[in-house]
Amino acid sequence: MIRRFIKDERGTAMVEYAMILACIMLVMLIGFSRTTDALAYLWGNNNSRLIQVLSTDQ
Repeated sequence: MIRRFIKDERGTAMVEYAMILACIMLVMLIGFSRTTDALAYLWGNNNSRLIQVLSTDQ
């Protein structure tokens, strides 16, 4: 019975697809996180930068 269980390959394709999908989702999550951080930095502190630029022009 144990030998049959070890040799049984039904369902292995589904497990492989699930693992591939989990890896893709992890990469996407990391990518979205980094993109969010970059956009927050890009748009986050513009007011203080504008004040610095305007105060040096005068």
